[in-house]
Amino acid sequence: MEEYYSIITKLGAAKLAAAAIGEAEPVNITEFVIGDGGGKVVTPDVNQTELIGQKWSGPIKRFTTEGNQFIVETSVPETVGDFYIREVGFKDKEGTLIAVGNIPEVLKIASINFINRINIGINVKITNSESIVFTIEKYTIDYAICNSAENAVAKEAVCDEEFALYEGQHIYINFENTNTAIGATLNVNQTGAFPINNKNAAIKSGILEAGETYLFVFDGENYNLIGDINHTHDVATKSSAGFLSAADKGKLDGIDEGANKTVVDNALSDSSEHPVENRAVKAAIDGKA
Repeated sequence: MEEYYSIITKLGAAKLAAAAIGEAEPVNITEFVIGDGGGKVVTPDVNQTELIGQKWSGPIKRFTTEGNQFIVETSVPETVGDFYIREVGFKDKEGTLIAVGNIPEVLKIASINFINRINIGINVKITNSESIVFTIEKYTIDYAICNSAENAVAKEAVCDEEFALYEGQHIYINFENTNTAIGATLNVNQTGAFPINNKNAAIKSGILEAGETYLFVFDGENYNLIGDINHTHDVATKSSAGFLSAADKGKLDGIDEGANKTVVDNALSDSSEHPVENRAVKAAIDGKA
C-alpha cells in the first residue's frame, strides 16, 4: 500500500451506501479537519471516528472529481499554528468522519502574513463512482478586487488566495470604479478574460458601481452577475424616490388610528364635541336676527 493515502471510514461507507440505495439522504459534507497525529506519523484506519490529534476544522473550499477519485479541499488561515500537519479528513453535517488520510508532514506556522495560508486537500479513490452519493455544503468563496478604469472593457481583478477557475466557481469582487464600458470582460488572477453577463445579456454601463461588492458565478464561458452584498438606497425626499427613513417611520407609527379623519357637524348641538360647518353657524345667527 502507498505510504500516504486516504480512505473512506466504516461509518462513512455505511452512510454512502444507504444514500446510494435511497434509504438515506445524500451525505452532506460540511467540514474539513486537520491534525498533527499526536506528534507522530499516522496510518489511516477505517475504524476511526476522529483524527488522532485534531488541531483545526474549517469549511470546504472546493470539490472536484477526477476519474475514479474525488478531491475535497480547504484553505487553512495564516493565523492557525504552530504544528505539523500529518493527518486530514472531512466530516458530514452530523459530525461523522467520512474520510481520513495521512500526508507528508507540513509545518504550519501562525502568522499575520498571507503567505502562510495553506491550501490542502484530500484525494479519495473509489471503486464504484455510482455508489458515492453526497453533497457539499457551500464552501468558502474567494474575494477579489478590481481597480480597472471605468471605461476599460477588459476588467482585471486580483485575488490574494490561490485562485483556480472552474465551472460553477463563485467569487466576490469589489469594484473600485464604476464600470462605464459596454460588453466588459473579467479576468481574475490572469486565468483568462470572459464576458460579464447580467440577466443573460452583456453587462450594461453603470450596473457595476464604485465601492460595491458583487457575487459572480462562472458557467464555463461567462461570469454571471448574481447580485451585490452591500448596496444601499438613498432616503426618499419630496423630489426623489428612495427608502423611508427610520425617523419618518417613527413619525408614521406615532400617528393615532383615525387621526387623519375629522368629523364636522352640519348643525349646532349641545352634546357634540365635533367642529361645526360655517354655514350651520351662519344659519343659526341669521335665525336669531
